[in-house]
Amino acid sequence: MNKKDFIKELEKRLEILDEKEIKDIVNEYKDIIDEKVKSGKSEEEAVSEFGSIDELATEILKAYKINPKYSNSNKDSLKDAKESCEGWIKETAKTLSDTAKGIYDSLKKSNNDISVELVFELIIKFILMLIVLAILRLPFEIINGLGDSIFDMAFYPADEVLGLVWRLFTSILYFGVCILIFIAMFKEYVNYNQNTVSVKETKSSNGKKKEKVVAFERVENGTENVATQKPVKGNKNSGINSALSIIYKLFMVFVFLIPLWFMQLGLVVGLAITIYYACIGINIWGLVVVMIGLVIGTGWATDIFMQLTFKIKKIHFYPVFVSLLVICIGSLIFAGNILSFNYIDEAPQNTDFEYKTAVKEFTLSTLAPISTSQYDMTFVVDPELEDNEIRTEFSYYENFRNVDDISLNYNSNSNVYSLSYIQYKKTDFNDFKDSYNSLIDNLKDNEIYNYEKLSDVSIKIFANENTMNQIKK
Repeated sequence: MNKKDFIKELEKRLEILDEKEIKDIVNEYKDIIDEKVKSGKSEEEAVSEFGSIDELATEILKAYKINPKYSNSNKDSLKDAKESCEGWIKETAKTLSDTAKGIYDSLKKSNNDISVELVFELIIKFILMLIVLAILRLPFEIINGLGDSIFDMAFYPADEVLGLVWRLFTSILYFGVCILIFIAMFKEYVNYNQNTVSVKETKSSNGKKKEKVVAFERVENGTENVATQKPVKGNKNSGINSALSIIYKLFMVFVFLIPLWFMQLGLVVGLAITIYYACIGINIWGLVVVMIGLVIGTGWATDIFMQLTFKIKKIHFYPVFVSLLVICIGSLIFAGNILSFNYIDEAPQNTDFEYKTAVKEFTLSTLAPISTSQYDMTFVVDPELEDNEIRTEFSYYENFRNVDDISLNYNSNSNVYSLSYIQYKKTDFNDFKDSYNSLIDNLKDNEIYNYEKLSDVSIKIFANENTMNQIKK
């Protein structure tokens, strides 16, 4: 092994140390190798005198009171890839920081120990996180599209309700993935309570002794509240605990906590509403269970981000598993609730809505086909009508449609009559109340009608047989 390979391998073994410490150690071994080469030895001979590089790295780590098992040499390929990415981020952050020395100097003058490298490192990680989340959004959009295609086969309002529930479920799932990715990328900056101490360590290198002051922080070990010591990597926490802490907390509050608070409030209100409707006789107890699971899940997510933002303590993951279990059970129950309903593809009949018919007669100066862009027409033969005479009837529920006038216009270019109606919009709270009461009564009976047909207009055109042959397409 030559000098270059030795130094590269040693740096890899000591990656757990602070970069400055690694640089000092590597420089010392470079000097030792150079002195041996000057004395007439080859690089390979000089390197071989150090013995096994594994034993050498172990001794160095022990000198820093670091468990050699933390060595990165035992990481799997996936972890190696992550570390390579981390290294690229740090190198890029360092390069960018060189162009902002003025900012760094001003921060130092204000007695702020924020590292510009840290700032750029956070910015790069945040940008990478946005890219990853944007890519992950694509499969969720595909899933939403598939769900919409399936639910569109149902009629109104079942298609709208099922589509809304499906999109809500996938959105919450995507938000959960975002939370996990955020925690994975940024937990190292705020993952522990900082309680640093200074420890003097003595290490021996090339026969010379020198003292090092190494900072340690106290962390929770496993499930026991045992204070252990581990070396502080870089100066990340100290930076965040200063002015950067304010930026970090504002980001967490506005980007994550406020949306989570509103989401949790909406879910609690939704839970109260579903419990109310279940209690008055609508069979939606499965939805109640789903809402309970969602409230538990959002509560856990809110607690996680509260801890990451303000006070770090031990994080428990069992609530998310409880939430998923409750949601799965509730979804199965709710699926059974949905299947118990009787779906009827027509307007509800047991209503107090007033059904009206607007009638208007026309005498055609020219016989030509009649068309309309407003609903379908039905042609009915009425022998009592004279030639060129027609009668139009527009039938509708007055609570949902109001036909004010019927018009028939002839287009000489296309030789077609255009039939249409003018309506005025009437807003009446009593109409809404009647519609609501009808819907609730139907749901209590486990019946769902096609309520969209309440706003349909039935158009009939009456004419004698001679005229009918000319006006009917």
